Amino acid sequence: MKNTIQFITAVLLLSFGNLAAQNYSPVDEIVVQPELRQFFSPSSSQWDIGDWDGIPLPVTLSSFTALCVGGEVKLDWGTASEINNYGFEILRTDTTEDWQIIGFVPGHGTSYSPKTYSFIDADTLCGDIRYRLKQIDNSGIYEYSSICEVFVPAITELEFELSSFTASCFEGNVRLDWETATETNIYGYDILRTDTTDEWQTIGFVSGHGTSDSGAIYSFIDTNTLCGNIKYCLKLSNQDGQFEYSSVVEVFVETATGLDELTENLQYVLNQNYPNPFNPSTIISFTLPEASHTKLTIYNAIGQEVVEVINKQMEAGNHNVNFEGSNLASGFYIYRLDTANYSKTMKMMLLR
Repeated sequence: MKNTIQFITAVLLLSFGNLAAQNYSPVDEIVVQPELRQFFSPSSSQWDIGDWDGIPLPVTLSSFTALCVGGEVKLDWGTASEINNYGFEILRTDTTEDWQIIGFVPGHGTSYSPKTYSFIDADTLCGDIRYRLKQIDNSGIYEYSSICEVFVPAITELEFELSSFTASCFEGNVRLDWETATETNIYGYDILRTDTTDEWQTIGFVSGHGTSDSGAIYSFIDTNTLCGNIKYCLKLSNQDGQFEYSSVVEVFVETATGLDELTENLQYVLNQNYPNPFNPSTIISFTLPEASHTKLTIYNAIGQEVVEVINKQMEAGNHNVNFEGSNLASGFYIYRLDTANYSKTMKMMLLR
């Protein structure tokens, strides 16, 4: 027995001696497993579990904004550069913190120049709504953007009463006349037109009278109309961005020109630009009761001229000008209409 114990002791000492001779460290034997992270697989369109090396995705997000207009939310964002960018999932939540995927916008792959994106949430919630982006690369790795918050008011029925809406054709031009019995908080009217294709096109805008218990009378001349059976419709908007459509009126247009009868009883009018605020373009509309040399000029908030939009002879009637503010900074601007017998200025806001 004594010999057996001595033999076992000798074997153990020999084993520990060999380990010491090898400078053994338990750390040398630890195998570091890669971190497992849930990611989206573009090829299978499924959520999988895979390896992630912990390196941030090489997509630089330069901006992310949300703007509520007419009960819809428009999201805009930009990237300074992109590498291997598959796209962006759009996530939304209210105060419940229960994030919901509501859409997807494809990325530009690899790009070293700035790119811009947009998404319209036409079926949004009401109240304080938050959005964020989930950017996914072509390998399925993803990360989240910062959170963007916007307030969406509850949609209510517009308070107005349209008592008449007619269309009449004179020598190839169409005059629209409509009248309201009452108006509350009315911003204005988009003029929509279509032929037999039923593809509606916005051709102009007329400012509303705000709130009026006695209603108001409006008119609009379509000097660039189509031929045949043409339909017109009004899109009424209030100051909160909510809108609804009028009934449709139809008129037959022959190929001819002439404005004498149509321009009777027209007055000089400079309308509020639409949309306002805008980014980056907006429509400035005005009415001339007679042919005149016309200037439309944009100034900054301290009165310095920024751009001369129009400086030419123009015919009588309604006119719509698309103003592009891509090269301007955010802020208030003034636009001024000048003719021989009329001058007026109004404010507008560029909001990036």
